Amino acid sequence: LRKLTEEVAMMNHSFKVLIALLASFSLLPLDGCKYLDDRQVTNKFPVVVNKILPSLVRVIGETTPEKIQAQMSECIVTSEKKVFSAGSGFIISEDGKIATANHIVAVITGDIIVITYFGGEKVEHIAKLLSSDRDADVAILQIEGDRFPCVKLLDPSAVKIGEEVGFVGFPATLPYPVVSKTIVSAEVYGPLYEGLSPRTGKAG
Repeated sequence: LRKLTEEVAMMNHSFKVLIALLASFSLLPLDGCKYLDDRQVTNKFPVVVNKILPSLVRVIGETTPEKIQAQMSECIVTSEKKVFSAGSGFIISEDGKIATANHIVAVITGDIIVITYFGGEKVEHIAKLLSSDRDADVAILQIEGDRFPCVKLLDPSAVKIGEEVGFVGFPATLPYPVVSKTIVSAEVYGPLYEGLSPRTGKAG
């Protein structure tokens, strides 16, 4: 995996800044966030992002071109012609439960590798798949350990159309996270993709 990471860093792939996160877990409402200290902060967005980043993880695992094509997942191809499914997730409990997109892990044929970055240390974990939902494009993983930094999941009904939100995650060809900002454009009811596979690079 270390060699893979080095190759990814050197790749000249063009990429779109598309975040591999499921929307229900990656939305960062800009109102109602908690300050890190008692100072009056005029721009809340950087404060929220910096509180979320420690819980962000990278999810990666080996797969096949056929599975990637069927699922239309984001992938990495190494110089050894190995194919990896790659995306992002968030730690959602102190005991190591992780929320990610189902189409990232559904195509992985071997170990699901979760990489944590908090505390300035990069650590690789082998994750266990606890549950998944294809229609919602959600998967829950488990890694061993405790006292992990985690995000608090909010009631989706609190997010309103037109509200400013942020996204953070790892584009497949980058070894570091990227942050983006937009607004909520619609409410979706029922299956997320209505029987269709997610578009390439848009995990969530």
